[in-house]
Amino acid sequence: MHKLFTSEDVIRYTYDEMPPDEALEFKLELNECEEIAAEFRSVKAAKNLLDNSTETASARSIQNILNYSKSITFFSTASSPKRVEVVLN
Repeated sequence: MHKLFTSEDVIRYTYDEMPPDEALEFKLELNECEEIAAEFRSVKAAKNLLDNSTETASARSIQNILNYSKSITFFSTASSPKRVEVVLN
């Protein structure tokens, strides 16, 4: 039985974020499923464009992102350790 791979799996494979055994299984699927192979080629092309881009964010944009990040607090609740609360300061 074949594993059903998702778009998220295509991205994980493209960025080498899959464990080796899953990556091997995905690579085999690329050879058998044209739909997955086409999506992989598309994601890989987009990654290559991003990797070769010379665009950079402005200093102000970076500072805005950092300020936003500092304004968020994450914590787990005692009653539900898997639940995360987000507080905007």
